[in-house]
Parts: sequence; C-alpha cells; structure tokens
Amino acid sequence: MGSPKEHSRLFPPRLDNKEPVIVTVGTNVTFNFSDDGTDTATTYYYNLGSQGAYSLSIRPSASVLITKMNGKTLTDPITVSTAGYTDKYIQLRNCEIQTATANTILKIFARGG
Repeated sequence: MGSPKEHSRLFPPRLDNKEPVIVTVGTNVTFNFSDDGTDTATTYYYNLGSQGAYSLSIRPSASVLITKMNGKTLTDPITVSTAGYTDKYIQLRNCEIQTATANTILKIFARGG
C-alpha cells in the first residue's frame, strides 16, 4: 500500500474542532462523530464517516465528566480536568459530556476517516 505518508496523501483524514460554550451547570452535551446533522446547544455533529473518531482530544475550561461512550452509560464517568484528555487509539461514534461549572468551554478536536 505504501508508506503512511502516501496513504494520508491519497486518503486524507476527516477532522473537525468545535468549541461550544455550555452555559448551564449539569448540562449533558452529545458529540456525534460518525453522523451528520445540524448542531444545537446540546448536540454537535462531526460527520467523520461511519467509523467515527479514531483520535480525540478534549480540552475543557473547567472539569467535566464523560458519562457515555458509543451510547453506553459508563459505570464510573471519566473526569476530564483542564489538563485535557487525549485518546489516539479509539473508535468512537459518539460521547456525552456533563458540565459541572457554568460557562464551560468544551474544545473537542476529533479525527476520523
């Protein structure tokens, strides 16, 4: 097939970065990485293809919780501090994040293909 560089040139990855401000404490926000749609205040679409995101970076302005991944509620939510969260080896179609602080900025960068 060739080198990874050649593969990337022939099949460029899909990617997007979104930075919504979540005003209300306790709001659950859904990020759909595989689907296409119109963004709302609590649902965001990336349209990265049927496999979703294979690389994800979350950088919140205040600590948040990842409460669901691929539609499954996590037994123990993942706390994401302002230091951020990165996963480069994932297959994620969607996730749900809950805010704990008013006016939290969620910086979500996802790459798929």
